[in-house]
Amino acid sequence: MQQMISCPDFLGIGAPRCGTTFLFKQLVTHDKIWIPSIKEIHYFDNQRGRSFLNKRNLKHIKYSVGTMLGLKILWYLWKKKTVQFGKYPYEILFSIKYLFGPRTDEWYFSLFPKKSGVLTGEITPSYQKLSEELVAIIAKNSPNLKIFYLMRDPIERAWSHVVYDQAKRKKRHISMVNEKIIFDRLNGEAISLASNYLANIKKWQKYFPKENIFIGFLEDIIENPIDFMASVYNFLEIGPNQKQNIRSLSNKVNDTDKFKTDIPDHIERFLAEKFSEMTKILAGKYGGRTIEYYEHIRKILDS
Repeated sequence: MQQMISCPDFLGIGAPRCGTTFLFKQLVTHDKIWIPSIKEIHYFDNQRGRSFLNKRNLKHIKYSVGTMLGLKILWYLWKKKTVQFGKYPYEILFSIKYLFGPRTDEWYFSLFPKKSGVLTGEITPSYQKLSEELVAIIAKNSPNLKIFYLMRDPIERAWSHVVYDQAKRKKRHISMVNEKIIFDRLNGEAISLASNYLANIKKWQKYFPKENIFIGFLEDIIENPIDFMASVYNFLEIGPNQKQNIRSLSNKVNDTDKFKTDIPDHIERFLAEKFSEMTKILAGKYGGRTIEYYEHIRKILDS
């Protein structure tokens, strides 16, 4: 008989630049949730079938060694309320497996410890663009998995994405970036796929029931983060985070404001034309915030 393997209870699959880091920072402090302190494991889109000495793993070695051996660092993190000692054994186990395990499906699912009353999961926004074959593999191993998918106005998301890639990462203002590079990025596969909310949701809904997919909006996080997190905990069927830092709920994460300007009119119109049809269908299916997205696009195109 095949041995049962542990599986995550939830997965954050996207979209990039839509509040997934905020969600991660809230979930990682919850007593009833274990989530790796490394956000974005990138197993299914990057590490699957590769050596443990791949580029992404090497990037996290410093973190993992610090988790296993750096008690002073751990003490500092505990005092900062970002790591709890009760979760430390899980972190040690995770670090050992993460560093040295072969990149197989069994290895990935074994990263998530099983303890009564504790949910486990991870957040990797680029999972939204996985092939149907890989989504099917995830569903086969974790049929009861709960999925988080966050959105924002697609025009704002695409602009934030290009600013993050071409300005913040390179520590320069977006006005210093050649416009051809900006348009190449906006037309590129990464931004186009990340902004196609409709196709991404449809693919995951093919393998998971609608009630297992939480669709959230960055605008709701900004306007009322407390209510947003309450809806998250309700979806996960757990109580509120007793250690939740109310002040942290209002703090921006991965902020790009100092690297960008408002979207130039001609780029805004280009993006409105690009996302118009997708957003129209999205608004018809989901209503709410997505109607606001479509109304924004129509306002741009009608002006």
